[in-house]
Amino acid sequence: MIAVDSAGNLRYFNEAAGEILGVNPDLAKSASYKSIFLKKFPELYYKIEMAMTTGYVESRGEIEIKTNEKITPLGISTSVLEDEDGEVRGVTAVFLDLTDVKLMEKRLRDADRMAAIGQLSAGIAHEIRNPLASISGSVEVLKASLNPEDGQDKKLLELILKESSRLNMILTEFLNFARINNVPQIKTNIIPVIDEVLVLARTHPQFNKGIVIEHNHSEDTVYARGGPDLYKQLLWNLILNSSQAISNNDGKITITCNRYFEQNGKEWSKLTVADNGSGIPAKYLDKIFNPFYSTKTNGSGLGLAIVARIVDALEGKLEFDTGSDGTVFIIYFPPDFGNTLSEKKLFEETEVK
Repeated sequence: MIAVDSAGNLRYFNEAAGEILGVNPDLAKSASYKSIFLKKFPELYYKIEMAMTTGYVESRGEIEIKTNEKITPLGISTSVLEDEDGEVRGVTAVFLDLTDVKLMEKRLRDADRMAAIGQLSAGIAHEIRNPLASISGSVEVLKASLNPEDGQDKKLLELILKESSRLNMILTEFLNFARINNVPQIKTNIIPVIDEVLVLARTHPQFNKGIVIEHNHSEDTVYARGGPDLYKQLLWNLILNSSQAISNNDGKITITCNRYFEQNGKEWSKLTVADNGSGIPAKYLDKIFNPFYSTKTNGSGLGLAIVARIVDALEGKLEFDTGSDGTVFIIYFPPDFGNTLSEKKLFEETEVK
């Protein structure tokens, strides 16, 4: 909150305003609001100037400010202070950082979009899978009965079978994407789930055998809401994505899982998957979680989209950082569905070991 007198000097400038604007409150007090705001925060300046000169006030307006190369959305309301004769004595402005609100709005929009895409994917997948199975089965019968001696004919039949298998794999991923909807009302210990996925990864044909995987955890039990299948699906997609980003045999993937507490005491289950690959090019950063977007020749474009959708379904938070020395994905999951005694009892009865 800030207050400006009729002479245009700042008479009140609280600490919250200083934190949002990156301005020292002690230096701002008694200074001209024009000298503080005009160049650095022109939108904020003009909101106050309009109230000072015309009496027009803003109620729940929105502006954007730029601090340290970061654009911050603000919600702002202004009011005019008048004396007994109706003359303007000053203006107060109350503003609030809307970053978290905007992120939540985006998350809800993305969730709606993902739900629609998921329903469409499920319908398309089922419609394609049935005739695809017939085609693949028919080719198998033809190959066995005709026993083609011509090398070219044999290669063509094998190509049909190979591509049919690849299409079936993509359809399976479509269906997995579409099914991520309702989260079972249980909680899962993530630590053994990670170990299980790593065993599968090391023997999977799509995984680069030269890559070293490390699993670090300081606790043997780190619970998070939802069933183990969701975490297996999420982890496999992240590990496969990291494996494909590593182009040499000196690659390393590090998985860390521990409990994490915010300054306000809120608890999360924190999962980190880091690799030393080549990183994600800057031109792709705003698209990597989009469904069906892939830079790989045989990619379905659903790997990271599935990860993002699972995190949304679990009401978690997803962060990532990338550069020439590798990429790290950091995911925060709620440890359970609440803190009431009845909920705790439910979790004790249904938790997945």
